[in-house]
Amino acid sequence: MIFLLIGLQEAQQDFSAVWGEALIATALMPPLCTAGFGIPAGNAHYFLAAISA
Repeated sequence: MIFLLIGLQEAQQDFSAVWGEALIATALMPPLCTAGFGIPAGNAHYFLAAISA
């Protein structure tokens, strides 16, 4: 039973670290995807708007 409680505590700490990284990645992906679409499409407005956001 002790090992289960220790394992749950360690999992909670790991989850907290991953949660912050997931939020950062989620915030950065839309501008990067838009910029990546703007380059091959030849649309400078898409690319520059995504980079400046």
